[in-house]
Order: sequence, then C-alpha cells, then structure tokens
Amino acid sequence: MMKIDNVILKVKDIDKMTAFYEKVLGMKVRKRDSERTELGTDKDTLLILKTNEKLKYRKPETANLYHIAYLLPERTDLAVFLRHIMDIGFDGLGAADHLVSEAIYLNDPENNGIEIYTDRNKEGWSYTNNGDVVMDTLSLNADELYYLSSNSNFRMPDGSRVGHVHMQGVNIPEIRKFYEDILLLNKTAVMPNAVFMSYDGYHHHFAFNHWDSRISKPGDNTSTGLEAIEYEIDKERYEHIKNNAEKNLKYPDLEIMDGYFMINDLNNVKLIINNKN
Repeated sequence: MMKIDNVILKVKDIDKMTAFYEKVLGMKVRKRDSERTELGTDKDTLLILKTNEKLKYRKPETANLYHIAYLLPERTDLAVFLRHIMDIGFDGLGAADHLVSEAIYLNDPENNGIEIYTDRNKEGWSYTNNGDVVMDTLSLNADELYYLSSNSNFRMPDGSRVGHVHMQGVNIPEIRKFYEDILLLNKTAVMPNAVFMSYDGYHHHFAFNHWDSRISKPGDNTSTGLEAIEYEIDKERYEHIKNNAEKNLKYPDLEIMDGYFMINDLNNVKLIINNKN
C-alpha cells in the first residue's frame, strides 16, 4: 500500500496562489495564516503552500517540479473539470490520452505544472515483453469527455488524491538508482531521458525527466517550487525502507522520528515517509 498524502510548495505570492487553487482547481482552504495555506477537499489536505520573505523565484537551470498530478475518483469528475476550465476561459491548457489515463494539464501562477486526471481500469493496461507499462501521449477525446457532464460546478471531490508527482532532474540514471536502491521503488517505464517508478504495479507514483536542457543543478532551498512530498506506506515496507536507508552512509541527511522518517533525494526534494499502521 502506498498513498501520497500531500505536496508542499514554496511560493512567493501566497494570496495569489491560494486564490488560484481555490477558484481554478476547486480546492477548499482547510487552514490558513500569513505564511502557510493548506488546501484540499472536505476530508483531506492535498497541497500545502508556504512562503517567507527570503524566497526568490526558481531559476531555469534548477531542477524541480514538472507537475503534481491530482487523481479524480471518476471520469465524470474530469468531465466537470473540463467544462469548468473552459467556462472560465483559462489559457494554456494541455490534454492527453496516456492509454492508462486521461489528463488535462495547466500551470499555476508561479509556473508549477499541474495534471488533473483519471485512470482507466488496470485490467485494460498493456505491458511490454519486459513488464513495463505501455504509456503514450495521444490526443484526448475532449468532445466525448465534455459531453459526459451537463454542468461546470467543479469542486475537488472527496476521494481525490495526489496520484503521482513528476519531477525534473539532472542525472536520471542516478536518480533512478536512489529511488530503487534506497526507497525500493520499481521501474515501470522508461522513455528517452525519463523514468517512471512505483510501488505495487501502479503506472507511476514518481517520474523524473531531463527534457529541459537548461537544467543543470539540484533544487535550491531558497527558491520557489517543490519542497517536500509526504507519503505513507504499510508497516512492513516502512521498516524495510527505513532500515535500508539507515545502512546507506551515502545519504547522511536521513532524519528518523516517531512514526516517520525524512530524507532528501538527489534533486533536494524532501521525502517524508509515514508508517501506515
């Protein structure tokens, strides 16, 4: 069992960013003060925005987020979102059929990528001879999706979650090695300059690419963008991964607390891993 609980973004303009996630993505503000906003559904926090006066905008050469992907419970939810996003006249939309899923893409005001998607039934996925999940980027049948819904009253529905996080990176083979050797994820697909990884046979919980040739160094703690990903796993896997990380002296930034541990990946993204009892 693996579940991504939430993602933490560092932002410059927290008021503008909060308004975007409320009005455009239909998230509910669950908690808020001058330096932090927690957003999500009625039941769950899916995103935390943090700010401070010292933050600066991320430079193009710095690795960070490609997109956060929010998985909706039903295809009809994606249809309502499509009507909503078209009704408000949002510019810069993208869309794709990935065979395993259908997705709509957009960026927030600070250029963090967002994917809103629904999965197709796993029984219909295809696999290569070596066991990789077959994924592609095809045109989305937007007309069919649009007419699945008769309204545009989109609110992030209960049951929505962070389905996966796709990140940029510099050295994809080294990043893959870290996630395989330390966090014990499995490779599910490889594309040119990209790798997709998961637990338990999902098409991907994490992905990494080096598609932007400008990117040459890891993330910066004082810049905007992705700060942390918090996820939970079952107790047996948690103990296995924690013990594995403790034994690997190559990653000395490991912090072990009561019921969770934290480690930075090679992009300088903090991974907070919880023990799901």
